[in-house]
Amino acid sequence: MLFDQKANDAAYDFWRRSVLKRIKDPEKQALLAPEKPPHPWGTKRPSLEQRFYEVVDQPHVKIIDVNKHPVQEITPTGIKTDLGEIELDVIILATGFDSVTGSLAQLNIQGVKGGTIADHWKDGTKTSMGIAMPDFPNMFFLYGPQAPTAFSNGPSCTQFQAEFLAKMLEKIKKEGITRVEATQETEDDWCKRMQEKWDETLFPLAKSWYQGSNIPGAEG
Repeated sequence: MLFDQKANDAAYDFWRRSVLKRIKDPEKQALLAPEKPPHPWGTKRPSLEQRFYEVVDQPHVKIIDVNKHPVQEITPTGIKTDLGEIELDVIILATGFDSVTGSLAQLNIQGVKGGTIADHWKDGTKTSMGIAMPDFPNMFFLYGPQAPTAFSNGPSCTQFQAEFLAKMLEKIKKEGITRVEATQETEDDWCKRMQEKWDETLFPLAKSWYQGSNIPGAEG
């Protein structure tokens, strides 16, 4: 489904027909379950909801597509778009987050050749097996970038990383090793493998946080 467009179209059609049964308002049907999918189904994380569509279908709930009607201004009394001003008591902002790499890139850890993790990733995320990076010896991370994170059951997949590191630490202690560092060759090879697999899927067709689309300059 995530590799073949026809199979994905079939999945979307089933999803759409199921959702349309739950929405009575034609305008909301067109917005929330459009005939033409905005992206391949599943390439952005589906909402694990129970009554979302029934709630937003209520007459007193209004929905505005900010892709078609961008926010022009936050006024003292609400939000203004080209449709006019909407008076509001409360505004809840969901402005995005720098997932997976954000917390690591904010750390001021210096590499042996100078530069931080953010500097290492300034031209794109790069890791060795999703667990280490060259020039940062003895630094390892679990559930990080280019590893089974957002696309997996986190705890069960992180267990493999933890077991790998545990065996490595045992070896380090037993043999008196003081420095373990990923090589540039392993990082290049891992990134090549990741890109090849990613490009085989439908994921690149979606504008999503999986690709950093919600962070200016980070997409891809």
